[in-house]
Amino acid sequence: MQQRRAGLYEASRCVDCRNAVIDESFADVWQDLYQQQRELLAIDDAGPAVRQRAERDVRWAHQVMKDLGLLAESSKFTT
Repeated sequence: MQQRRAGLYEASRCVDCRNAVIDESFADVWQDLYQQQRELLAIDDAGPAVRQRAERDVRWAHQVMKDLGLLAESSKFTT
């Protein structure tokens, strides 16, 4: 019988979980999430809820990438 592997469905919800396991194997997920949310922030007519969520997800993705060593320690997040 083939074993099923659970996927990462909403990455930004697991960042601060006590039992979260985020390692280098998810680097591309976090890089893509960061880029997608930055693109979303560039949309002028996105409502306040969309903007707030995108800002939160960009901050989380930035922190995870920094923690994984994908960004320089001095790298700062800006919207």
